[in-house]
Amino acid sequence: MAKFTVEYQNKYSADVAFSKVKELLTKGDDLKKYDSSLQCKFNDQKMTCQIKGGKFGAELIVAPQGASSLVSITVDLPLLLLPFKSKVQDSLSRMLHKHLG
Repeated sequence: MAKFTVEYQNKYSADVAFSKVKELLTKGDDLKKYDSSLQCKFNDQKMTCQIKGGKFGAELIVAPQGASSLVSITVDLPLLLLPFKSKVQDSLSRMLHKHLG
């Protein structure tokens, strides 16, 4: 497995950013197009999410940064999918930018 991290600084407080990301992951299909068996386990107190699927896993953390916040997604890709790393990074960055502006 190969790990990489995508970080996105946004203008929202950590609470607001986490609720937006949580809504995106529970109601949106952005990540499900990569793996339809995707399941998310949220920890609202720590503002984290464990994402598990048949093809990859990830951990999402929302951390306060003053009045704004930082969303960090650490993706664990199998070696067979490593050639798609840059595509996954770009997709995650675009998804976060779209929903967190």
